[in-house]
Amino acid sequence: MADKAKGTVTEAHRRFVDEYLIDSNGTRAYRVAYPGASYAAARTNAGRLLALPTVAREVRAGRAAQRRRTRVTADRVLRELAVIAFSDIGDLFDPDGRPIPVQQLDPATRRAIAARTVSSATDASGVLNEKFHVRLWDKLRALDLLARHLGLDRLPPPLTVILNALPDPIRAKVVAALSAPRA
Repeated sequence: MADKAKGTVTEAHRRFVDEYLIDSNGTRAYRVAYPGASYAAARTNAGRLLALPTVAREVRAGRAAQRRRTRVTADRVLRELAVIAFSDIGDLFDPDGRPIPVQQLDPATRRAIAARTVSSATDASGVLNEKFHVRLWDKLRALDLLARHLGLDRLPPPLTVILNALPDPIRAKVVAALSAPRA
């Protein structure tokens, strides 16, 4: 454990933090840093370690260093989520309904593709038939994550809904009346 009086971090804590930064799996990281620990002990103690101010500070510093090295920012993550959330499968086809070669797709459309396969077979009459299969990343999941980020997943209190439905002059009077001290 850290020397709480001095606020120092032990070598085992540093190993734990390094491992934790790999995949945010505290139990796994604890078992690497403390090889003799049982699964149950690791599961319990990982949370305790993460709650220590010195360890939490090391994790925050490690995450900040990762973001600098990888150039991953919240804005970039949101842009990628938006690419998936607002992707249009129609962008994969030309006006005649034929698939557009991947190399000709714009980068945002390519990033929205989870899988794309083309299979071909010749039928009995010698005609080549191609089947095109594409799967985009999960739009609903991306929309859900964006909605949560924007706070759209939280319902406003019922009074707020009612007040927002009122015309401005009436809303102002109701808010003033509700804010007035009561006798």
